[in-house]
Amino acid sequence: MTGEVLRLRRRTPHVRSSWRGRRCVVAALLAVAAAIGPACGPTDLSRWPSGEPSEGLDGGVLDDGSGLVVRLPDFEIEIRAGADGLRHFTWDGGTRSVYLWPRLEPWGRQTGAYWPGPGHHWPSHGGVTRGVVAESAIEVDSIETALQWLENGGTDDRQYGPFPRNAPIRPDLHSYVYRDDGLAVALGCAPSRGQINVEVWQILINDQKPTHMPGSTNDAIVLLPPASRQQ
Repeated sequence: MTGEVLRLRRRTPHVRSSWRGRRCVVAALLAVAAAIGPACGPTDLSRWPSGEPSEGLDGGVLDDGSGLVVRLPDFEIEIRAGADGLRHFTWDGGTRSVYLWPRLEPWGRQTGAYWPGPGHHWPSHGGVTRGVVAESAIEVDSIETALQWLENGGTDDRQYGPFPRNAPIRPDLHSYVYRDDGLAVALGCAPSRGQINVEVWQILINDQKPTHMPGSTNDAIVLLPPASRQQ
């Protein structure tokens, strides 16, 4: 239950016997709810993933069971990958989950998987009720092109940049970090929409992971030991 109040109309004499029967049903349902409440409380419900599984999802950056922690100056989030496109996001003591969709058509340089955040699909966690998520390998021909693409917020169009690197998250403005091996994460929030943005990219230079990227912050993205099973 989430604080909703059930308001009953005033009964009339000719439905008294029917009302007594309904009271018994309501009492029985409340007893069942009380019995299962500890096992099925709000925390469990909040972890229920949005969307449907994408069997054998291909195109994401994270393998099943893998995960990472992203640390910005004022924010930390853990991302865990499960089977069939399942992703768990944990921040500020709460976890929210989605199933990614495969991209059927490229969006700029992105060809992997995403979740567009339709509606308010999560129970509120610190005001966040929806997530917009993406994962993709990003093919470029030079380090310079990769750095410009990241600074533009994940696009080749410079009108959207520059976005701050390794900076505190600010409303409606992404912050991004990346490692020498090209693994990059962009995070953002839009409080007016109750939205968090999480994008995970693997930069590839001529189909190869780089070995050094100027301005990298390797300790801002920490890979987690593989989990034996993520559901």
